[in-house]
Amino acid sequence: MIKTAKDLTLKEIKEYRECLKKREEKKREYLLQRYQEAWSVAKKASKLLYDRYHAKKVAVFGSLKDILYFNKWSDIDLAVWGIPPEMYFKAVAEIISLSSKFRIDIVDPEDCNDSLKKVIEKEGINI
Repeated sequence: MIKTAKDLTLKEIKEYRECLKKREEKKREYLLQRYQEAWSVAKKASKLLYDRYHAKKVAVFGSLKDILYFNKWSDIDLAVWGIPPEMYFKAVAEIISLSSKFRIDIVDPEDCNDSLKKVIEKEGINI
């Protein structure tokens, strides 16, 4: 027999709330772990961009900059300055292959639209 919320006993309601609380805690733990993994990949990417591709500056923007906006679909958005043009596509190819868990987007702030450039300059976190 199917029960609606009004048919549940107080014990069943309590059990449901406890189960929901545990599910929400697991979700928070998963997102925190994913957030930390994303930052690890972003730092690895920035090191590679500085060391191998001579980037002048690398900044994280988008949902990774603030855990409150990070979710299970979040990607890694990197703004990169100073890569020589002849190395740019090789750098992008290498960076996007760093992780199978995250999509990595690389933006050259000098070549993007003004509104995105302003967001990157205002909210980006240099790494």
